[in-house]
Amino acid sequence: MHDITSENGLRLIDFASGGGLVMKSTMFPRKDIYKGTWKAPNGRYTNHIDHVMINTRFKNCIQEVKTVRGADCDSDHYLVKGKLNVKLKKLGVRKGTMVDRYEVSKFKDKTVCDLFKQRTNEAMSNLHINQLDTIDGKWKAIKETLKVVTDTTIGKQKKVKKPWFNTPCEEALNRRKEARLLWINDPTNREKESTYKERQKEASNIFRFEKRNTRKIYCGKPRPTIELTKLVSCIRRLMQLGVGTKNMKNS
Repeated sequence: MHDITSENGLRLIDFASGGGLVMKSTMFPRKDIYKGTWKAPNGRYTNHIDHVMINTRFKNCIQEVKTVRGADCDSDHYLVKGKLNVKLKKLGVRKGTMVDRYEVSKFKDKTVCDLFKQRTNEAMSNLHINQLDTIDGKWKAIKETLKVVTDTTIGKQKKVKKPWFNTPCEEALNRRKEARLLWINDPTNREKESTYKERQKEASNIFRFEKRNTRKIYCGKPRPTIELTKLVSCIRRLMQLGVGTKNMKNS
């Protein structure tokens, strides 16, 4: 991508050679379009400034390194994808009992509670528990019956990694992706670039707004005041300058 290396490039080479690392991102023959990892703000130039390094012992484990231009990272850097094939030592995994977590919040609805009671009574009446001899057998039958009724009535909890990501966030993300794809296909078009910047700013504002609302719902705490924000930023600056908390307390 470039014939002249800057000081940062020389430092990276010294760091790799001193730490026993190998630069694998420059060892695979690729077209220039798959080598560039950073695009200049004007959209005319691309450069290869993001690299993948690995220990010399595992240098043959990396099979492929290339740039993925279509991935929307909301950054001027492209996503660098690497294919790794490593044979690791197998560790023994302890087998434990999995606990099912059900969506008990649905019991706030009276209709759901009545439906659960009705289905439980029907299942228990058809169980014929008196025909079982042992206590363990009776408990197992009751447990399985309640489990089936709970699964069919309220269901299990769904794992939500980002509870703030709702429909407006998804729509804003899709608009940003569409604008980005149009700009990548025609990087010299200023109108498409400005449209992408607007969609990027719009999506960031919507994400920030939804995160704050979700934080208020879960935590129930108000937003930090301006004075508190200034105090936190001042403490961070003092910590960067080397002033410890002990000196602050003594003063």
